[in-house]
Amino acid sequence: MKRWVLLLIIALATALRLYQLGDAQLWYDEAYSALVMRLPLPQMMQVIAGDVHPPLFYLLYRPIIWVSSSEWLLRLPSCLLSIAAVWLTYVLGVRLLRDERAALAGMLIMALAPTQVHYASEMRMYALLQVLALLAVLALISSRWVWLGVCNLALIYTHNYGLLFVAVLGLAWLIGSHRQYMTGNVRWAWLRLLLVEQLIPAFVIPGLLYLPWLFVLAGQMQTVAGGYWIQPVTPGAVIYSMYMLWGSFSTPARWQAIAVIVYFAAMTWATVRLIQFKPAGWALLLIVGYLPLAVAVVASLAWRPILLFRGLIVSVPALYLMVGWALSRVRPTYQAVGAGALALTMIVGLYGHYSYNVFNKSDVVTYINQVRSNWHDGDVIAHINDGSMISWTWYAPDLQQIRVQQPGCSNPLGSLSSKSRAGFAWPVVEPDDLTGRVWLVWSEGPTSYQCEDEWANDLLGEAELYQMVFQDKYRYAGVWKLERRDK
Repeated sequence: MKRWVLLLIIALATALRLYQLGDAQLWYDEAYSALVMRLPLPQMMQVIAGDVHPPLFYLLYRPIIWVSSSEWLLRLPSCLLSIAAVWLTYVLGVRLLRDERAALAGMLIMALAPTQVHYASEMRMYALLQVLALLAVLALISSRWVWLGVCNLALIYTHNYGLLFVAVLGLAWLIGSHRQYMTGNVRWAWLRLLLVEQLIPAFVIPGLLYLPWLFVLAGQMQTVAGGYWIQPVTPGAVIYSMYMLWGSFSTPARWQAIAVIVYFAAMTWATVRLIQFKPAGWALLLIVGYLPLAVAVVASLAWRPILLFRGLIVSVPALYLMVGWALSRVRPTYQAVGAGALALTMIVGLYGHYSYNVFNKSDVVTYINQVRSNWHDGDVIAHINDGSMISWTWYAPDLQQIRVQQPGCSNPLGSLSSKSRAGFAWPVVEPDDLTGRVWLVWSEGPTSYQCEDEWANDLLGEAELYQMVFQDKYRYAGVWKLERRDK
């Protein structure tokens, strides 16, 4: 019976993740990743050093770029890793909680959660980060110190939140080791054993191997301080981050308030019951589930904003296992009501994901083809910001494209750093230097600065609107045709 249940949950998780996997075009972050991986290795490392992430994800996925540019194939590794995370959640539940029903319940939540399905369909590092976090926790509770060191090293070279998670695991190890030390008969011998067999391979060696990148990280933090899009921490930002670990981006608007209530009620109730009944592994679940968020909030308040809900995906399996354990320990009537409310909310979120995911990732190729059908020799595509430059360069590498930049005007939030832009080696021109027939691509939104809006709109005033891509009260994007005589 257990085997059939496991296979059914894995089959469900696989079907949910493979459906529409290649339907959407690569959006900005995915196209950026693909462009980075396609660069020669020295340029790739230069671009990564100018960004805010470590290099392991790009190095591991890099061979796929040379095989195919198919969206389906590019996203397949994330899909497979997400399916593996569903299985590993079950393994963690069995080994940590020693509770088969709780493990199956947590596994089923992992299979259904809209956030999990979302990141299974993105060519980014978050599915990899989550699997590494699960493997690290399993290594910790199994006392496999060398394997824990390997996982820790991979974590900190995959995402900067890996540093935060390794620190949390270090605290969990320290608490467990202290208990062992206090109960040991020969304490100094036991202390030496802890240092040599546990601390050094699991944490010290990975830390030493990370030192070369630590200097790069210092420069990356300047990128964040210089106007990245991570906003200051507020109570609303914390609530939003926790909600996004369940509901992701596509829960329909009229259901979002209900979804927030359901998810937070489930987490609160599960946390209270976990503390009340203290099952096996309860303390580690709380540490892994909540401490990364707490550390991120404290660091954001004391230093600079670093709260990023995507990085907190390392905590998700622990949160799901808490809820799964709590649901498995109540009377059938309460279990049906709680599980039904949670399942219905996640199904609505999945409906939103499948309904809007393709639309949300835009349709760049349609507009590229329209420009291509009217292309003349000597034409050039000029991008006023990095967003369109990234996507259009990936899908139309054969068309001449340049980046327009007004001197003295700051880049919008989330733009590439000067180091990353130099690594791509894109031609950069000033607005007054544009000549000939130019296809202007521009998007205005809440994160663009007034300076950019002003000179961009002055430039567009000379041009003819060719195609409005989208427009609402907050933002618009389109393609304009500008013709200037050569100077």
